[in-house]
Formats: sequence, C-alpha cells, structure tokens
Amino acid sequence: MQLFLALCLLVQAKTGDKLTVSVDSELDLEIEVRDGTGESKRVLNVSRKEKFAQEVVEAVEGTPRSVRIKCLSSMMQKSGTDTPIGAEKPTTLDGITFLAMRTPAGWSVKDQEGSTPTVEGQSLGTWNDAARLLPKGEAKAGMTWDVDARDVLGLLAPTAIRDGQGKLACKCEAAEGGRVSVSFTGTLKGKARDDAVVQLDLTIARGLLVYDLGKGRPVSIQVGGSIQTVYDMVDVFRKANEDQEERRKVGEIVVRSRKMEANFAFSD
Repeated sequence: MQLFLALCLLVQAKTGDKLTVSVDSELDLEIEVRDGTGESKRVLNVSRKEKFAQEVVEAVEGTPRSVRIKCLSSMMQKSGTDTPIGAEKPTTLDGITFLAMRTPAGWSVKDQEGSTPTVEGQSLGTWNDAARLLPKGEAKAGMTWDVDARDVLGLLAPTAIRDGQGKLACKCEAAEGGRVSVSFTGTLKGKARDDAVVQLDLTIARGLLVYDLGKGRPVSIQVGGSIQTVYDMVDVFRKANEDQEERRKVGEIVVRSRKMEANFAFSD
C-alpha cells in the first residue's frame, strides 16, 4: 500500500491535461442596510449550476500555473424580497473562455479580451489548489493537521479574496484504493478584492475533499457553512472653493448568509 501511494504522489500536472468541473451552489442571503434613515432588511436566494472545461496551458514543478477555462454552461436562478422566483437564466460567464494564472497574490483571471471578469468569475481555477488540503506526508486514516487560510481562501470563499487569516482543521477520514478523503472545518477572515468590503468572515461548518492520488486531482469537494461581509457606504464631498475631496462613511451594508453550500465534481 505504501509503495502504491508513493507512486501515486509522483503523478503531476502537465501541459495539455484536461478536466471537466461541474459546480452546484446555493446562497441564501439576508441583506441589511444601515444609514441615516434607519435600517432595512431583505432576503435573496441565489442558486447556480455551472460546468467548465479546463486545459492546462503551463505547469511548473507538476502544478498548474496557467489554465484555459471554457464555461460550457452557467445558469442562475434568483428569488427573495420583491424578487419572485423566476426561470434559470445564463450568467455573464456562460459560453466565455478565460485564462487563469497562478500569481503570488492568488489566481488572476482574464477573459479573451484581457479584461477582468465580474466577481462571479474571479475565482475560476482556484480548484487547482485543492491539493493544499492534503497532509504533507503520507495520508493515514484518523490523522489530523491544520492548513493556513491564505492557502485555500480562493478555493472556499464565494467571492474574490486578496488576504486572509485563520486556519482549517483537517482530518483524514479514509485513505484506500488510491483515494484520500479529508474533512475540514474552520473560521476564516479576509479582505475582498473589492475595496468597499471592509470585513469578510467565512465559517466552514462542514467540508469534504475526495482526492484521487493516481490521477493527481480532486474527485469532489463539498462545502457548507456561512459567510458575512460588511460594505461601507461612502459619499464624496467637495469643499467650497477647494479642489480637495473628502470621503465620508454614511452607512454600511451587512450581507450574511442563512445558507451557503457548494458542490464540485471533477471528471476527465
């Protein structure tokens, strides 16, 4: 068994490797606006079903450095306060091809014209970091370890992240047949790439990674938990007869999830 695992760990990504990724996700949000007029609340439910085709463009030391990702389909359905449930509609990602590159600051995504996609597309490719949830050495059932939040925030958070703090507590639930199952939980804090977001708290109540050592890629990732973000509402004031502008906080928007689930499935 140990020899088999050692041979599996030699499997590395290479240029031309292809992968299909299916993602089902659901966010049930409560949105609270606090400003000079008081407080108001509304709810919003967003469910998405998406499928992507990935091809490795460049690999460094057996790890994908840049990948081409074609969105085969991306459908979204919304409902909530003042928003009756409607039919599924294509998102801005549907049918578009992107290039995702691993950088020191995380994954950077551009479309075919070289433009940065909307927030919903800025985490494409982060699933290539799934192996960071594995232990450093041989996986054995029952063993535990921690993973730094900065290594996996892009993979787990439903928004683009540029900084993070915290750890995930991981446990090997099974290691047999060339596959490793890892459960993980934890609370992470970070900053979004949108500068208006001043606070982001992410709690992973239940997570499970199934990783195929023989193919060197994940089989599935399941994540459930909650997220809260705080946005500052800012107005810009210009003093009379002066060129200087002053930015003043006039309120804030708090978005917290009542439900957050995402399921990834990977196939050849």
